[in-house]
Amino acid sequence: MPTRAEHIEDIRLRLTGRIDAVGERVWRGRVETIPPRSMPAICLYAPEEDSGEALVRGGHAQYRPTHTLAIEVRVPDANGFDVAAGDIVEEIKTILFRDPAWTVRFQPHPRWRVRQFVDRRGEQAFCGEVLTLVVADKQPVAYPPLAPQLTRITASADVDGDGVADLTSQTNIEEE
Repeated sequence: MPTRAEHIEDIRLRLTGRIDAVGERVWRGRVETIPPRSMPAICLYAPEEDSGEALVRGGHAQYRPTHTLAIEVRVPDANGFDVAAGDIVEEIKTILFRDPAWTVRFQPHPRWRVRQFVDRRGEQAFCGEVLTLVVADKQPVAYPPLAPQLTRITASADVDGDGVADLTSQTNIEEE
């Protein structure tokens, strides 16, 4: 199962140079300052991971975590920003969701949602949309115990106190 960082890098490679309005301006992480002349731009980050329920077999815990991946499309603060950012988000969805090599990795098919934003906190105001993807890989992640797996338990008992085992029992432990 890829990590959140690996998912983000995969998306960066799939988007860089494929959207004319953005070109090479696709960054990993939440970039604080992007000058207006360098917009539109895309920032990629992964704000959440949820382990889901653990499936325990043979002393090993397996998880099928879900990752929340954010694709933030930034455009200059101007009238019509919603149209400009929305068009780029539609291109991103087309690139990702029409690529069977990308979608086949997940179980179930990735979910997505879009929200608009306006950020006027700094010197450079910007607007845009955040496309949030929720993905769960098909392959679970296993966390085997650090101690070696037991395969047999032997129990002995000295019943009469003479220092010699009077009762011995062996049990083989089988994988579930």
